[in-house]
Formats: sequence, structure tokens, C-alpha cells
Amino acid sequence: MIGQAELSNRRYVTAGTRAYIVGLQDGSFPPLGWHIAGEMGGLWAPPLKLLDGLKLEIQGEPLPPASKFYRFPEKVQFDHDLSSQQLFIRRTEFVPDGIPGGIFNWHIKNLSPQQQNICVLLKICVHPILCYPWCRNPQEKQKNAHFFIFNSQVEISSENLYVIQVPEYHRYVAVMVDPAPQRFERLPARSFVEYCEFHEEESAVMVGQLKFTLLFSPMEEKTLTLAIAGSLLSKEEALMNAQKLIQNYDTLLVTKKDDYEKILTYSQLKTPDEQLNKAFSFNKINLRMATLEIPDLGRGIVAGYPDYPWWFANDGAFTIPALLTVGQFELAKEHLLLVAKRSQEVNQRSGKIVHEIAPDGTVYFGFNQDPGNTSETAQFAYSVYLTWLWSGDDLFLRKLYPVIKTGLLDWLAGTQMDSDGLPLGYGNDEEPDWGPKRLDVACYCVQAFQALTHMAHYLKDTTTAKSAENLSYIIKESINRYFWLENFGLYAHSISTDAMEPLEPFGSPVPMESCVAPPEKAWRSFQRLEQADFNTTWGYGHPTWLRKYTPMTITTGIMAIAEANYGRINQSIEYIKKIARHVEVELPGALPEFAPPYPINEYPLWKPNFLQVWGSYGLHWPLIHHVLGIRPRVPESEISILPHLPSNWQHLSVKKLRIGQHFLNVLISCERNFYEVLVENAMANFKFVLGLILSNNKRIKNVTLNRSRCTFHSNKMWEQHQSIWVEFNNSKNKNLQLKIEIENEA
Repeated sequence: MIGQAELSNRRYVTAGTRAYIVGLQDGSFPPLGWHIAGEMGGLWAPPLKLLDGLKLEIQGEPLPPASKFYRFPEKVQFDHDLSSQQLFIRRTEFVPDGIPGGIFNWHIKNLSPQQQNICVLLKICVHPILCYPWCRNPQEKQKNAHFFIFNSQVEISSENLYVIQVPEYHRYVAVMVDPAPQRFERLPARSFVEYCEFHEEESAVMVGQLKFTLLFSPMEEKTLTLAIAGSLLSKEEALMNAQKLIQNYDTLLVTKKDDYEKILTYSQLKTPDEQLNKAFSFNKINLRMATLEIPDLGRGIVAGYPDYPWWFANDGAFTIPALLTVGQFELAKEHLLLVAKRSQEVNQRSGKIVHEIAPDGTVYFGFNQDPGNTSETAQFAYSVYLTWLWSGDDLFLRKLYPVIKTGLLDWLAGTQMDSDGLPLGYGNDEEPDWGPKRLDVACYCVQAFQALTHMAHYLKDTTTAKSAENLSYIIKESINRYFWLENFGLYAHSISTDAMEPLEPFGSPVPMESCVAPPEKAWRSFQRLEQADFNTTWGYGHPTWLRKYTPMTITTGIMAIAEANYGRINQSIEYIKKIARHVEVELPGALPEFAPPYPINEYPLWKPNFLQVWGSYGLHWPLIHHVLGIRPRVPESEISILPHLPSNWQHLSVKKLRIGQHFLNVLISCERNFYEVLVENAMANFKFVLGLILSNNKRIKNVTLNRSRCTFHSNKMWEQHQSIWVEFNNSKNKNLQLKIEIENEA
């Protein structure tokens, strides 16, 4: 709940699997977004836009902006204060799963002790365009004008059911209201001034006005309902979808609410930091809500709102580790299968993974003839690997293994690698004036070939395993030879092809995030990367088009994981906390693309995404994978649990963590000289590595497993730490209790 003054500057989204609504938290729908300038808000049923916006008038006066905004997992709510007219209006918006449409309810309450006769005018603006091609400026819009010039026709099917259609393009938008209005009329498009400045062809825009006269008894409440649904097949399907929204509203709402409540029961994290706990929980909802399903294309997780509500290979690769830690295995697998299928279709099964897939199936950047896309192919392979390790789904691996093998060995190693062993092509930076050999591309290739090595060994493909292992070694050696700047103690983001010269900007944590950097280089890098010129109070910066380091949730997440990989868990937690703070930036509970203050871009309506799902990478993954130290290898019936508590934490737990088809609880506590790791609902017939990572100054006095003294292993790590663990095959114990007693310090 936020004050009204801020609501007019804050955006929101509520989404189902087939549609979503984006607007401002004061209840308005101004022009938003830059991919299609001003058109990224409203109600979309991808790839078709259904609604630009709506306006309500009460007794001839515009409905005032909302004074309060509420976000629930299944819907959003706006409160409008009309006390001067002795009225209260609460608007709710709901987008169900599985139906291409959404529903708006205005709950109007008469606060007067007298009867009131209320005149209500509802204006709706429909502009049935498609999500592609993108038109980010007037020049692009003029170039693609034929996509935006058409006639929107209105057909009145009944007194409360209307169809806005563009038959020649098979676009249909059905509008259903309850109760039935007294009158419907089409108004000039210019009656929605703020929209029409972006609409060069007025005939494409349908502005409809519906008039209602509602009689209220004293203190009576009535509901005005508007359902809007779409179809790219027929008006009959659009009408059927709109009718489903109204007729099945209660059932659809309860079903979605129950689904989100179930999601919240998975991976219940409890740390000493309440903001971390809330952000972790909130983000489970964001991950599920960002699901988009298009018939004949597939189902996957979108990148963000309002300007990336479709599928990306790179964004998905960063998001999938978070999906795994919160038990959303099916969504992770579906996303990867969708990306693989579309990539194979457009690239003649070369194995090259595309960059971006629009909801109409259009691929943006990533064809065989396009340069680069090297990191997409590498990160796709690693994402499949992690999903396989957590889910234990051999069928999934076998389905995608040929794509990975062909993409990494034939396409990437065969066509994209230079003689020095470094790959060519763009990475996540997408900076055209950087050198052709990018640090992040090379690092993610190391990860990919290491993953392929393991998968190939598992599938007994020894030839591939040897080739992949050799390539990972070559690339890793080349990274530390050519990208490292000894005088600066930093890695360069890119190098030139001819002179192999490191190019500015310098300083990247990706070699540490991918465990490519040797410890001595990692420690020198951290000493520089933690300084103020790379950081703000919001996180770690990225060298953007502004040529200065601007914090993003993804770069801060990469830094958090990099620190944790080298045992710097206290530093890692500080970066994770900075990410968690972002849930208060704009949409309650959502992680945005950039930290405030938002940077400025060349596009007039550009503003960073207020919800960017890859921000979850640096929140969920390090807390589960590093701090709790949970690393499953389900296909091989193995799991390692080696927690590494920050120095000021005395307890940490996660309950109902999904591992394959199992759900386990892990609870860690520290009291005086005793550390305890408790695993509940432990998997039978699994090999366990169970222990803790402690500082080197801790001397071990005694170790017990389920109250029996046992032999333990120890190993020095990162100079300042040691790992203490026991290794055993768990045949039948449901609960495992490891206790480590430390000698009293002198």
C-alpha cells in the first residue's frame, strides 16, 4: 500500500499464462514502453493487444486516481475515494490462467443513508495490434506503417456483448459487460487524446462508450463487470473466451489463488534477515506469474514487464537456477524445450540457440547467418544440465542432449572459435563497440563444456566427454592468459582479435561467477570490484551505454554468486541484501531491471522494466546453492549439503525444498560450541555428503551423526576456511542429524 502521490509514477502487472495487464498504480493507462512506443501497457493476450485503456465517469465527473493500490498473487486492487459524492469504488483486475483475456470489476458502494441514482460512463479504447514488428521511434513506425493501418469494425452481438474485429487479419476482441448498459456508442478515436498521439491511423482504434444508470439503496454495493478476451482464429472463439471469464469468474479466481498458495509452500526459507525472507517468498510469485503459454509454440518464462513480455534464451538461463530452487521444475523444462524447438526450426538443426522469441513465433537475432549468439548456446547447455541435476529427468536430458552436443561441438567449437581457443560473438553485454572476443561468452563456454563432459560421461558418450573436457581446459587457460590485466588486478570485458589487446572497460566478476578465475586472481579482483567506483548502495554496477557503472539486479546477483564461489559469504550476503531491497522500488514484491535512479535512454518512452525475472538469480540461487550449500545430483542419487553460514547468523532453514520427486527440510543452527545440520525427510538410497564450511580457526573436537560418533573428513578451502563433512549411503533414515562440536577458543 503506497501513498497516492507515488502511485502515478509506479507501474504494475497482473498476469495469467495467456494474458497480462500493465498500467499505473493510480489506475490509469498512459502510453507505456518503447518496443512499440507507447503500446506496451494495457491488456495483452500475446501476440494480440486487446485493450489500450479505459476511463470511468461517475455523475459526469472523471473517476479520481486511486488513493491505494494492493497487489495480491492472483489479482490487483485499486481504491478510489469519492467521499464527496458519498461513494466508494474498489476496482479489481484479474487475469486467469489458460484464457486469453482479463476481467475488471468496479465494486461501487453507496455510503449515503439515502437512495442514490448513479450515472456511470465507461469508455474503453481497443487497438488490436500485434506484438511484432517493434516500432521504437517514428522512423520505425513509418517503415512498418502497413502493420498498423487497418479498420477496426464493431459488431454488437447482444445488448451486453460486442466484438471489435479486423477480419482480414483474423483479429478479434470480445467485450462483455454485466449488467447490460443502457447504451453503447462508438466515439471518435481522438476522445482518448493520450493514446491517439501514438495512433497515426484513427480507423485502427475503437473507442466505445457504455452508459449505465444504477439505482442504489442506502449503503448498498453493486458490481460493474467488464470482461475482454481475444482470438486470432474467429469471433466465436473470442466471444466464448469472454463468456468463460464472466461465467466462471469465481472458480477461475479460486483456482489461481490455490495454485499460488501451493507455490508459496515450496522452499520456505527462514533466515535472520526478515527482508531477505520476504523477498525470497515474493519472488516465487513473480517467477510463476511470468509464465507465458502460446498454443503451437509452447510455454516458458518471459523476461520482464513492460518491454520484454516474451521469451529469451539468456534471461531464461539466468532465471532457471532460481526456478529450480523453488521447485518449479516443469516451467524450467518447458522453457528450455520451447527455446530448443524454435532454435532448431529456424537454424536447420545446427544447434545454435536463438536470442529472442516473440509470442507470434518471430525470432529476433539468432539465425545461423547472424553473428554471435555464442553465449546463448553455451548458457542453454548449462541450464539443461542444472535442470537435469535437480529434477533427475533422464528423458528430458536425452531429448536435448543432441541439441547441446551439436550446438557446442559442431556449431560453437567448429565455427565460432579462433585459433587461440577463444569464442567469438556477442554476449550479454550487447555492446557493439567492444572487442569481438567477450569475457562472459568465454566464461560461459567453459561452464557449458564442463557440463557437457558430465552429461556425456553419464550417457557413456566417452568421445564427446573427452572433446568437451579438452575444450573447457583450452578456453579456461586462454581466458586467464589474454583477459587478465596484471597491472590492474582485473579482467577486461573484451579483447581485440588481431593484437589480442584487452579493451576498456576493465573489471568483471564473471570469471569468479563461473569459477574460471584462479583463487589468487579472484582475490585481487574482489579487492577492486568491491570499491565505490563499481558499486552504489543498491548494488554492483554494469558499464552501460552511459559509460558508467549502473547497478542492475542481474549484475549485483552475478557479484553475489562470484563472492560466494570463493568463500566470501559475508560479502555475498551484503549483495544479496541489496537485491532484496529492490522489492520496494516500484511494484511491491518485484525485482526491477535497474536500481534507482533509473538511467536515461535515447527512446522517449524508455524506462527500465519494473519486473525483470533474472534478478531472482542473485537472490534464490546463492541462498540455496551456497549459503545452505545444497547441491543435488539426482540422476546419480547423490546430494551434497555443506552450509556456509555468514559470521553473524546463528540459524538458517529451508522447508519443503524439492529435490527430484522428494521434498526435504534442512535446518542449520549454531549455539555456543555446537553446530547442527538437521535434514528431515531425507531420501533413501541416496549418497549424502553432509557437513559445514567453517573458518580455519575452528578446531574440531567431536562429530556425531544421529548421535553416534563418526569419522569425518576435512579440507582447507580458500585459505581462510575449512570444510568438515561425513560421507555415507543413506539406506533408511528419514532424519539425519549432524553435530559438530568445536573446541573452546583460548
